[in-house]
Amino acid sequence: MGLGSLFAKIEAFVKGAEVVVSADFVKVFGATASKNFAVASMSLLKTAEGKIVTDAVSAAEALDPTATGAQKFSTALTSATADLKTQGVSVASNILHLLIELAVGVLKGNFTTAA
Repeated sequence: MGLGSLFAKIEAFVKGAEVVVSADFVKVFGATASKNFAVASMSLLKTAEGKIVTDAVSAAEALDPTATGAQKFSTALTSATADLKTQGVSVASNILHLLIELAVGVLKGNFTTAA
């Protein structure tokens, strides 16, 4: 999934599209909790900080799709941290880690917007 399609999914959500949650996610957390989590997650990713992190995650995936998850995470973290610093934004590392994992969840299709 490219950066454009990831942002298209987030933009569609912003315009009121229904979220879709993977069956595995629903199996673990239940339908209501899964949907609520997906809605909240997509809302976080549409913020300025969320978009910066989403860019970093997409770029890390595009840079080397064969890299390990840990390598991609490290690349995304380094990139997002630098981009946020350039914007004059300071984000706690645990929040940055959360945003990265949320972006990865969208990229992997754990939750998305309806087509």
